[in-house]
Amino acid sequence: MPQEFNLTAARNETDSRLAHAAATYPAANGTDAAAVAGADDAALVPRDVWSPEIFSPNARDVWTAGSTVAVRWDTADPPGEVTSYAGRVLLGRSSVTDVCAEHPLAEGFNLTQGSVKVKVPAVKPSNHYFVVLIGDSGNRSPSFTILGRPLVDW
Repeated sequence: MPQEFNLTAARNETDSRLAHAAATYPAANGTDAAAVAGADDAALVPRDVWSPEIFSPNARDVWTAGSTVAVRWDTADPPGEVTSYAGRVLLGRSSVTDVCAEHPLAEGFNLTQGSVKVKVPAVKPSNHYFVVLIGDSGNRSPSFTILGRPLVDW
């Protein structure tokens, strides 16, 4: 069984670490990491978070285990300064509110592409699946359905 990643716990831990960093380095909050490291002449460079809307899958989509489908997202409005263009797509299931980070559907693609093809895993049929697009930020699709014969009871 794939190791499950608890998105809520990860967000809480991240929020806690960010709050600590902001309190420790108040002048560098939201700036270039070089400034935090103490570089004397480091210019403070704001970093924008890019959280593109996921177009597909959507609530009407039905995926079939073993098929190849496209995950599509909006590329129309990227911020001026993106920390990373490297993308990763994870599958999650709403009934357990977890994503499977150990087995990404896709990774290493450029977010500016706007889509990536993935093979639908043979998971338990349900209408409570979602994908998470991770790059500069992570965002979640609406719940959608996966049909087929399960090989992984998740």
